[in-house]
Amino acid sequence: MVGQEVSINVSASNAGKTVSLGSQKFRVKGIPAPVAKVGGRAGGDVASVQLKSETEIEADLDDFPFDVKFKILRYKLTIIKPRSDAVTIPGSGGSFAGAVKGAINSITPGTRVFFEDIVSVGPDGRQKILPSLAFSVK
Repeated sequence: MVGQEVSINVSASNAGKTVSLGSQKFRVKGIPAPVAKVGGRAGGDVASVQLKSETEIEADLDDFPFDVKFKILRYKLTIIKPRSDAVTIPGSGGSFAGAVKGAINSITPGTRVFFEDIVSVGPDGRQKILPSLAFSVK
């Protein structure tokens, strides 16, 4: 239905008679893609203590007037500590648990943290790949 026109017909029952109150055409628009965020942030400089206190990656619809929820299905977390090789860990769902939480708890200032290949699903069941997040830990 996205992109198509629909007609909304309004009628009321008054004293046993149905009275038409009018009709209006509307064009159906799709829900915009959400933005991935951690702690309300879409990347940038972050204190290590703040990033360690976060519990999830979430999909947020900025400036969207309706209460629509997206869920994170999966993502990849890459952590690059100073003078160390990059470590990439797959995450399932939006909550930080297991190896992902352990890796986040191990970050120190100078670490770069990336959330990539972030896949979300909306109420319509369609999956969307969201832009990556990059954090510089201070």
